[in-house]
Amino acid sequence: MRFRRALVPFVAVMAACRGDAAPATAESSTGTDSAGLSSGTQAISGEGDPRLDLPPETDGGPGGCVGDGDCVEIDVLFVIDNSGTMGEEQLNLAANFRKLIEQLQNLEDPLGNPINPSVNIMVTNTDFGHPRCTEFEKPDYSPRQGAPVYEGCNARINRFTGLDPQDPLIIEAACTTYCPTDIAPADPFIHFDALGPNLPGGPAPVADALSCIGPQGIDGCGYEAPLEVMLHALNPDACWNRPDACQDDPEWGQYSRGFLRPGAVLAVAIVTDEEDCSVAAPDGWTWFADRGNQLYWENDREGNPAPSSAICWNAGLPC
Repeated sequence: MRFRRALVPFVAVMAACRGDAAPATAESSTGTDSAGLSSGTQAISGEGDPRLDLPPETDGGPGGCVGDGDCVEIDVLFVIDNSGTMGEEQLNLAANFRKLIEQLQNLEDPLGNPINPSVNIMVTNTDFGHPRCTEFEKPDYSPRQGAPVYEGCNARINRFTGLDPQDPLIIEAACTTYCPTDIAPADPFIHFDALGPNLPGGPAPVADALSCIGPQGIDGCGYEAPLEVMLHALNPDACWNRPDACQDDPEWGQYSRGFLRPGAVLAVAIVTDEEDCSVAAPDGWTWFADRGNQLYWENDREGNPAPSSAICWNAGLPC
């Protein structure tokens, strides 16, 4: 189906580390991880276009869709790096969101009939929290740890000022260039289908809303953990995926619609400029904090071992 063309430029394709140099070929398999999340791998031949994990073809689409032809539900998760080096990248991403939305809105089946998909788009950042970052956090900052970011970027414009106490980088243009006025959804995620979007004030363009909630700022932790964040964002028991179980929660109790939908095609886009630093907290943090465990530390300018983010690269090499 043609929606693969819309998503492939944004989707981070990750391959497991192997102990040999064999071609990247995987047989279909399913399983359940330690957090109770089901996982699946579709056969990868190494030839042709990358493949999304599509549901079996049927005569009709999943329930809840409105449209012509084979209606499709698509859930898209963006995990966007919010560390100090990501200002220009976020500006470029906001400039290109419109292309993605246009392709999703104009999907067609193999016969050229409009699909009118039902699409959920959730955005979060790469900050899961880290003991090496806590002391540098701004007073109004808390790591999202996989929870959606759904406010417009102007409402959190302080996020676009870096953490250098003497001469902080300020790149508010990463927000304001494509979001002069905030457009935010009525849910913790953007939704649109043939009946329109979940945006206030009439049919506001979906791309404009995504350009508002997409930029995440540059004051997040430099030990990016996109894989750990993704795991928590997709936890089926999280409040943003199961709002009926969080009616008394001060942040999530006001919502009634969850992001993840049974049977929907799921696409995850990880946007980052550094290696993944995910660890199983809290024991995994000893790789950064325990001076008796400097296996992956890198020497600083004075030649002394230092717990920089190079740990994530060095530890990832042997896999």
